[in-house]
Amino acid sequence: MTNARKAELRKQWGLANPEKKKLSDRKQSLKKRYNITLEQYNELFIKQNGLCAGCDLHASQLRRNLCVDHDHFTGKIRGLLCDDCNIILGHAKDDMKTLHQLTSYLENSQSDLAGYNTKVVEVKFPKKVG
Repeated sequence: MTNARKAELRKQWGLANPEKKKLSDRKQSLKKRYNITLEQYNELFIKQNGLCAGCDLHASQLRRNLCVDHDHFTGKIRGLLCDDCNIILGHAKDDMKTLHQLTSYLENSQSDLAGYNTKVVEVKFPKKVG
């Protein structure tokens, strides 16, 4: 059987079995990206009570599955996070100093403008000519 024929049969099977296809894809993705099984992912999920390790939102409140969070240098899996918490860590480059500074910033964010009207206004810039 040719590779093209095998691919076509896999595609047809996926269309006929969408839930099984989704599960199969999830298993392959976990194995390929993090070298863990679906069972290991589920163990983490149960250990965390289905909650994001960052913000404590339950997976049932999210549109997507909890992400596998891992150390990008060692590959070690740390836990499961919602997309937002995972993105925050990614943008901070897992730098604890940055995250501590941001926490301190939020705790102490009483600017000199605190008493002013906080209504947000739209700023319009002049159009470029030429």
